[in-house]
Amino acid sequence: MKRRVFVAIPVPERVRLKIAAWQRAHADIPVRWTKPENLHITVIPPWYVNEDEIAFYPCPLQAGKYTIVAAP
Repeated sequence: MKRRVFVAIPVPERVRLKIAAWQRAHADIPVRWTKPENLHITVIPPWYVNEDEIAFYPCPLQAGKYTIVAAP
């Protein structure tokens, strides 16, 4: 099975809160907003790999989060 993987960094909480407030203030715009908890900055755009080519490594930047790294 193919999986979509990408490299991203989290958005700081203060920025996330401001974006969430802006989204609420503009709820009448006919778009599907990204949930504030899913906001991130994409560093490397998505690509697809087979599930058996993926390894999960603990992310040192956020406790409990995982970085997905495609194996060579």
